[in-house]
Amino acid sequence: MDRDKGQDGGPRPFKVGRLLFNADKAVLSFIQQHLGSVFEPDGEFRCVGILDGSDNLVTGACFHFFVGSGAMMTGASSRPGRWTTRKVMAGLFAYAFESLELHRITCLVAEDNLASARWCEKAGFKVEGRLRQGATDHSDLMVYGMLEADCRWLHGQEKQRSTEGTKR
Repeated sequence: MDRDKGQDGGPRPFKVGRLLFNADKAVLSFIQQHLGSVFEPDGEFRCVGILDGSDNLVTGACFHFFVGSGAMMTGASSRPGRWTTRKVMAGLFAYAFESLELHRITCLVAEDNLASARWCEKAGFKVEGRLRQGATDHSDLMVYGMLEADCRWLHGQEKQRSTEGTKR
């Protein structure tokens, strides 16, 4: 077996810090288990896994529905909020904007999913609208978007922004 290839013949999975790359099928399966049958990407998709200190997959993010220079991001976590470190966020968004060369990311969040809405807002996504009765149960979906130019996790901007208010 080629050392650079994984079991399915694709690139071998690897990790950088707590981020897992090239394990698209495993991360997609994790997301589907946590979201149920709601999520099935149509066409190309790329995933990033987030690992805990014991290398267990605790969060997954899937980039899919690539249109122009943008993509949708769908995620799930078995430990909401406990994986969101600055390094992980910087790595996640560097993967999206630099490796995948996206210009924008869009997230659709069920109107009553307050935890996901709060995560999107804290991550820097902006509310862009509402899809009335857009969910499979006919509830509304909130549309969140982030442009690469607005991503505070890239190029050390997070550190800079967190100290801006302290300068005199």
